[in-house]
Amino acid sequence: MKKFIKILLVLFIPLIFLTGCKQEKDSKNPFIAFSDEPVNQQTVPKYHFPSGHRIYYAIVCPKGFNAQVIRVQIFKKDEKTDILGYSYHSTKDYRLSNDKYYLDYIVIHNPGHYIMQVFEITDLQKPKVLGDFWVVDR
Repeated sequence: MKKFIKILLVLFIPLIFLTGCKQEKDSKNPFIAFSDEPVNQQTVPKYHFPSGHRIYYAIVCPKGFNAQVIRVQIFKKDEKTDILGYSYHSTKDYRLSNDKYYLDYIVIHNPGHYIMQVFEITDLQKPKVLGDFWVVDR
């Protein structure tokens, strides 16, 4: 009986820690919006784009960025592997003229699943925001 109680406690205690807290959704979280036309308030976000065309994006941080420079990195995810399978596409630093958002576009010619991560230049260990999109053959 004691052995059964010990096993039950070993299984039950981690379950409490894993399900104890629920993070609330915050409408002030940063996000990246992608589109096939310049991004504005009426733009409908898209996530699939033809290769060789402009992919417009808006990096929005409603609470504001803490740094004046952000680093945008793009990686391609290989869909044929479960573990790792990421290849580097590009990295670029941008000076912000507005502390709440940054607008730009990229052109990618190779089809695949891409991940964009944005860092504040003062903290390159943890991305401020992540977003992903797909580039498909025309």
